[in-house]
Amino acid sequence: MNDLEYESDKEDKCIPRFKKKSEWNPPRSKNDNLESFISSIKTEVKSSVSGKRLRNLSEQESQAINNLKSRDDIVIKQADKGKYETNYFRNNSQDEDMPCALCRNNGSSSSVMIPGRRTCYAGWNMEYTGMLAAGSRSHSASNFICVDNNPEYILSGKAGNDGHLMYVVNTKCGPLPCPPYEDNRQVYCVVCSK
Repeated sequence: MNDLEYESDKEDKCIPRFKKKSEWNPPRSKNDNLESFISSIKTEVKSSVSGKRLRNLSEQESQAINNLKSRDDIVIKQADKGKYETNYFRNNSQDEDMPCALCRNNGSSSSVMIPGRRTCYAGWNMEYTGMLAAGSRSHSASNFICVDNNPEYILSGKAGNDGHLMYVVNTKCGPLPCPPYEDNRQVYCVVCSK
């Protein structure tokens, strides 16, 4: 998530950039010229951003984000490349082991996983919907699978050994034509049988 800020004259809607100020103070230099230079740079930087800083969100969007932050089933953590990951699956699923599933439906002769859809075509029965997931592109090759929106986990599997990690698939403009697609959107999926 990028933290975009814009100047505003609306004082009452100012959102603090940091929740808690750090108590740490670095040791002072014994060189007075260096301390004077550092102080002048700090003053210059502070004066250049003295305006009110607000995110580029509407009041409803800010309220929705604050509601998401208060939920326990949304997990946001720092990722390897300085971005943020969101846990799109069930609450407390971080580091859980997923069981493999091979579905057999005696009432159907074929099944299909359709990426990019949440509903089946006419004449097909929906088995489940979910998010398209795969291993990271930096790991060994893996298949795209449709992970149920309410996945099950193996009991006592929360060891965190980072065996084969599953990531929600996001769209990327370039390989996909944008429009009609949008960049960095999660891909939904549905499993249908007939």
